[in-house]
Amino acid sequence: MIILAADTTTASASVCVMEESRILARRFRNPGQTHSRHLLPMIEGVIDDAGMDINSLDALVTTLGPGSFTGLRIGVSTLKGLAMAKGLPMFGFSTLEVIAARFLSFPWPVCVMMDARRNEVYAQNFDVSGNIPRAMGPAVVASPHDVLGHMDGSFLFAGSGALLYRQEIMEKENLQAFWPGLLAHEPDAGEAAFLAMEAGLDAAVAPHLITPLYLRKSDAELQWGKK
Repeated sequence: MIILAADTTTASASVCVMEESRILARRFRNPGQTHSRHLLPMIEGVIDDAGMDINSLDALVTTLGPGSFTGLRIGVSTLKGLAMAKGLPMFGFSTLEVIAARFLSFPWPVCVMMDARRNEVYAQNFDVSGNIPRAMGPAVVASPHDVLGHMDGSFLFAGSGALLYRQEIMEKENLQAFWPGLLAHEPDAGEAAFLAMEAGLDAAVAPHLITPLYLRKSDAELQWGKK
């Protein structure tokens, strides 16, 4: 199976082409601009880097969020458009699961926290002792205090929210926190592609079934609701 995966749910964007768990080509950008300007050129470039064309692909993979509302909409809509145009099936994985996939075979659970602003985080705990992350509960948007209030024991912490609230995590009683290197806190298309490979082509779905994962309303929607 040959797949192309993309992630645009944070300020960074990554795209890769993978064949049977081997990354053939990968591109990464942190442009400080909307991903709409760079995503299609990145996709075209990574396919060219892999020495193939889009007709060589068996499926497309996208991260679904949570994350930047604008970024994830750009990523999901772009990948869905390509999949529909080429008649390709798709995979979609939560950004939290994709981050957790960096730490497979770690002996303790991983708590992924992404900065959700407003003094909140998107958070979910995963068992990563096997070959894929296993969610230990639902994804939530909550204050770090509320997330940590239900935790004790040993956890590895990852994600932009974990870095932002590191001091509060370290001060939590009955909690032993482990920390990966700084480069391991962002989602990456490579992990999304790996999850798709592990799931197998039979688990892919039609593009119209792929929808963004929002854990709360956008600022614009909240302001509209107030009106």
